[in-house]
Amino acid sequence: MITILDFEASGLEEESYPIQVAWNIGEKVTSFLLNPETAEGWDWWNSESELVHGIPRAFLIEHGHDVSYVASVMLEQLSERLVYSDAVSYDSFWCHRLFEASGVQEKLQWRDFWLRINEERPDSIPSSTSWECGEWRRQLKEEALRNVILPEHKADNDVRIRMEIFRLATSG
Repeated sequence: MITILDFEASGLEEESYPIQVAWNIGEKVTSFLLNPETAEGWDWWNSESELVHGIPRAFLIEHGHDVSYVASVMLEQLSERLVYSDAVSYDSFWCHRLFEASGVQEKLQWRDFWLRINEERPDSIPSSTSWECGEWRRQLKEEALRNVILPEHKADNDVRIRMEIFRLATSG
């Protein structure tokens, strides 16, 4: 099983910051909520993004972990691994924000999840950029959502869904 990393964030804008992070090592999924009050300047909030992920800022303040602690756990568990994301530009941005706020140097090696999935495409699909490949990936995701039965836009759920997509893609 590949290692998949996912973030939820306060928004999609440049001022945004991570509010939840999750990853797997093998079948085990690790997830943390982040307390924005433990990072300097993490006060910007997009209420429309909250409607998507469903995590209120007040809940993060009460139940989230210190960003330095989370960054140190991530570094310990992930620095020697390739990490896969289905949105590398966003996830690496929020990861950088997390490590920057914690004063810990990021050492993660990022790979694109969907490019990795494309490598598993059936021989009947002519290329990874074909319409057929996109349709195959869409069908994989739909089947994964039926199998896992978890709502999207929670980092830990999204990791589990991607794990199922990977299982389906590699099972032939």
